[in-house]
Amino acid sequence: MSGYPAGWSVAAARAAITADTSALLALLDDNERTIRIDAAYVLATAADPEHSVRSALAGRFAAEGDAMVRAALLLGDVSRIMF
Repeated sequence: MSGYPAGWSVAAARAAITADTSALLALLDDNERTIRIDAAYVLATAADPEHSVRSALAGRFAAEGDAMVRAALLLGDVSRIMF
């Protein structure tokens, strides 16, 4: 982590997201598609040493019928490579 304030805020946000991963994973099954989309994008930034987030995104992608949500799940999974 750099001494630059933006670096601190990104690291803090990622730590907070990682700490609440289980709550966010549950949102992948929400009835509201916008909630599922947002959850996929947020989960893309979580640390995932045991690959539970990646498995959940892939599992939800296989079960998802909404094309927009499927796109978000796919982009969330692909963007995990960058983090």
